[in-house]
Amino acid sequence: MEKFKANDTLETIKQSILSNGTEVDGMTELKFSYTSRIRYYYENYVIRESAPDFLQKLERHALIEYLRNHKRFAYRYQSVKNHAGHEYFELQVIRLETGNRDDYKIIMGFRYIDFIAQPDEKQLEENIMRKIQ
Repeated sequence: MEKFKANDTLETIKQSILSNGTEVDGMTELKFSYTSRIRYYYENYVIRESAPDFLQKLERHALIEYLRNHKRFAYRYQSVKNHAGHEYFELQVIRLETGNRDDYKIIMGFRYIDFIAQPDEKQLEENIMRKIQ
């Protein structure tokens, strides 16, 4: 879970030691910059075919603009398997109210959704067999 401020800083609040983000946390030059971290994460972990507009949607200004009129943003994608073996994720960004519409905090969380998004192997086999026949 992370939060970032209008000046492009980000603070990691809680993170699994098995996540891909933990590796990024160890890189001092990326530690506090939201833009640098999200770009590095995309370039090194996100399967591009699953998320062609990842950087566009998660660009800091685009996200802030979206959240002016919405309380939540969600995005699903596939990544390189992390150390726990998870590869399908949903990223959620939630706007926290402060009383001023233009002044708010953002919390970003990642959760694995392998149990939802992972293709059912039996179903894939059945589909292949139907196509062959």
